[in-house]
Amino acid sequence: MLRRVRWLLLLLATLGGAGGCANRVDERAGATVEREEVRAGNRVLLRSSVSPRRSTLGDPVVWTLSAELPASARPGKLLRGPTVPELDVRPPREGEPERRDSRTLWSWPYQIRGFGLGRIALPAVRLPVEFGGTRDTLLFPADTLAVDSLTAAATGAVLPDRGPITPELRPIDYAVAGLLALLLLALIALAIRAVRRRRHPESRPAAPPEPPEAALRRVVADLRDRGERLARGEFYDRISLAVRDYAAAVTGITTRDRTTMEVVRDLEAKGGVPRDGIDALRRALARADLAKFARRGGGWEDALDVLELAHRLPERLPQRQEPPAHTRGGAGAGGPPADARASGG
Repeated sequence: MLRRVRWLLLLLATLGGAGGCANRVDERAGATVEREEVRAGNRVLLRSSVSPRRSTLGDPVVWTLSAELPASARPGKLLRGPTVPELDVRPPREGEPERRDSRTLWSWPYQIRGFGLGRIALPAVRLPVEFGGTRDTLLFPADTLAVDSLTAAATGAVLPDRGPITPELRPIDYAVAGLLALLLLALIALAIRAVRRRRHPESRPAAPPEPPEAALRRVVADLRDRGERLARGEFYDRISLAVRDYAAAVTGITTRDRTTMEVVRDLEAKGGVPRDGIDALRRALARADLAKFARRGGGWEDALDVLELAHRLPERLPQRQEPPAHTRGGAGAGGPPADARASGG
């Protein structure tokens, strides 16, 4: 009796060891997960195989999906679910049929790589199938990929060190590298442009000076528009300075640091200035001086009269017209000045 018990224990230990070895071999070498179903009266067999079942971080792995269908069935394109970030999946080629009597085996090999340690769930994949006039969708069995940092300990074989792992670049890596390269080129172009502008600044043509008549009438228009809201002193200061600046521009005399009578005397002594223009200038400045210093003058009606005098001043005191260059001196005309010719006969 004791001998039988010993033989029974030995047999159980042997079977247990063999089962453990079989599980380890399947887990490392590429076990297949399959499911058999009956759809629309047709038997289908769906398989998922990962080879190798355990891989090193970033190493390529072949994930094969296969479907054994009746010969009359027509499969469509695979419908793949979302993929976790730790998994890189490259689309497979079109399914390759393999005839087996009255059935057909379709296979789709994926290229996958795992970038996280441990078991990584593979995405769910569905297969649309048409059985004659009936359409259905088959779901492949769920599967996982086991990723180790080193495969030597997992396989039990001591292999020489292969050095650092250099995984292949994914499409998103190429896209990011391209964007960084474009950004770098744009920054270089902007830097070159800034250096060129600093060395050769753009020479913009200077704006032509505003004509004295336009400057005077611009001030008059502004005071006519909002002068009623200004203080008396500020209003007459602005119109007096505008008239003086106009007179200085068109006659060439100094007006800002002189009284009205001094300006009039300078114009009379200068000669060549129309008498009407001198009188118009005197009246405009005198009206402004009386209102500003003597506090004489009415309200807004008198201010409008002063603005009208200033507005019409360019008609009485126009800008000097410079004589042409060839009439200023005799040298340019090919002979002595006119006075010299007249005196010399």
